[in-house]
Amino acid sequence: MSEDIVEFDAEDVIEFDAVVEDSHKSWFAYSTVIGGAVYMMYVGALYITGNLQNYAMSYFQTSQTNVSLLLPTIYFLNSFLIIFFGRYTQRNVQPKLLVSIGATLGLASLLIATNMDSFWLFWAFYCFGFSINTAWAYLVPIHHSWLWFPKNAGLASGICMGGYGLGAFVFDNIMTPIINPDNLAFKDPCSVGANYGCFP
Repeated sequence: MSEDIVEFDAEDVIEFDAVVEDSHKSWFAYSTVIGGAVYMMYVGALYITGNLQNYAMSYFQTSQTNVSLLLPTIYFLNSFLIIFFGRYTQRNVQPKLLVSIGATLGLASLLIATNMDSFWLFWAFYCFGFSINTAWAYLVPIHHSWLWFPKNAGLASGICMGGYGLGAFVFDNIMTPIINPDNLAFKDPCSVGANYGCFP
């Protein structure tokens, strides 16, 4: 597997080796993988949406059908933006700039979403925030971990992806005590005749 990856990115690896001094290689290599894993925790935090849906339903007093659109919309935008923009930006934009732009746009959009009083405005900013960040910067940690560790590409990228999987676990346990410190039970429907649930 690693040999296939090296062959696929041979020119990148040669250019990369030529500009990096051996004395600094170890530090840059490990910091890239560790930093990539931490960054991927933020990208993978999109899966807190499953827990967030009930709170969004209660706050905006909207239906389960509406809040269930959050994750599918993010998936669709991710696929669309990665296909049409992700590969191009990965190869033509400096990686630090790419991560900076993706993270800044993503965080700004998510912060704006938290201040919305309309569910559909929240939906638009929330979905865009996770999608633009994922589409622009998802491949950066993985690709550069391959370049640093061409003989252990699977292990290096696996560590980065481990951060992606860990993101929802970490942030979900931070989010829930903030939103629901008293651990109130969710009531669905909220009242007789209501089409949404709530936290009474």
